[in-house]
Amino acid sequence: MTPQVVLGCGEECPYVPGVRYVDWPVDDPKGQDDETVRRIVADLDGRVRELLGELVPDLELPPSAVRSA
Repeated sequence: MTPQVVLGCGEECPYVPGVRYVDWPVDDPKGQDDETVRRIVADLDGRVRELLGELVPDLELPPSAVRSA
């Protein structure tokens, strides 16, 4: 079952029976300094890459263009 990723909305997100939800709490980048935004982007990049690895184990991803903060 393909998961539905939600970004920290918890109980506010609509619920659909039979759907696997993955909740990724994420800091809001609005108004943050560049370093914080880079950290948020790098975190999401890593999570997406990990999820892709779970969903498509044979997928060979190119190196990330995002530098870890």
